Amino acid sequence: MTTAWITDSSAITFLDTHKTNVTVPSESIFKKNKYEGLTDNQVFIGFARIDWEEGGHDAELEWVLIFDQPITEITFTDKTECTLQGMIEGKNLAKLCGEKEIKWGPASIGNNVIATMDETNQEIAGGKKITFKDLQGDDVLATMRLSFKKENGEEIQTREVPSTVLKKFPVVELLEELKKNAGKYGLEDCCVVNLGANGKESAYVNNRLLQIEAVLKENLSPEGILTNLTKGSGELKDRVRDELIKKLIDDQKGMGRGSKAHLEVSTPSKEIIGKAILQTA
Repeated sequence: MTTAWITDSSAITFLDTHKTNVTVPSESIFKKNKYEGLTDNQVFIGFARIDWEEGGHDAELEWVLIFDQPITEITFTDKTECTLQGMIEGKNLAKLCGEKEIKWGPASIGNNVIATMDETNQEIAGGKKITFKDLQGDDVLATMRLSFKKENGEEIQTREVPSTVLKKFPVVELLEELKKNAGKYGLEDCCVVNLGANGKESAYVNNRLLQIEAVLKENLSPEGILTNLTKGSGELKDRVRDELIKKLIDDQKGMGRGSKAHLEVSTPSKEIIGKAILQTA
C-alpha cells in the first residue's frame, strides 16, 4: 500500500474534507468552486478487494501523479517531472445519498487502487514519464480503459478516459497548495497525488450530471431550473444527485458482489503501462 492525496471537485459540500484555495477550471453547475480532498493512507497497488455493501458501488477512473520524492521536497513548475498513472476509485455512492450532512471519507477512502505493471506484485511501476507542461498539450499521453459486469448481470460497463481531460487542470497550483499544507493534511512523506474524476466518462455520476446539464441548457429558459442551480440552490443539486444514485441502485447498474473492475492504461502506440483490478468481496 501507499499514501496518496485524493482530490474531489464535485458540487457536494462535505463535512470531513480539507478545502483548498485552488479554483476548479469548470463552468459546470455540478462542480464546486474549489478543490478539496483527503489523504488516503491505505491506497492499494495493482489489486484491491473491498467490502460490498448493498448496491451503489462504482469504479471511477482517475489519474494520479507519482513523484520520486515527497512533494514537500519539490518546487513545482511546468518543468516538474513525474509519472502519470491510472487509478480506480471504488466509490460507495450509497453513502453520499439522502443525508443533508455528508462525509466523503466513508464513500471514497480505503477503496482505491493504483495501476502497476503486474497486479500481483503490489509495487508502483510502469506509467508514463511526463512533465507538467506535457499535460497542457493536445496530444494524448496515455488512456485509461475500464470494464466491469454490472450488478444486474446483463450489461458490461466500459469507460475510456484520455490524459487530455487534464489539459486545464491547475496542477502546479494544487501541488503547491498541498505542499504548503502538508503537515495539516498528513502529506509529509507523500509521493502520490490523485487528480480526481475528470471528464464525463470517468464516473457514473459525472456522466449523468453532464447529460442533465446539457439538456437543461438547451431546453430551459433563463428563469427555469438551470438558473436556480447556477445560483447555488444546494437543495436542488442534492436532490438531483440523490435521484441519480437511487436510480443506479434500483437499476443495479453498479458493481455487484464479487464483481471485478479491470483497468488497463496504455500509450497511443498501444503499449500497456499499467493494470489494476478492483474486486468487491
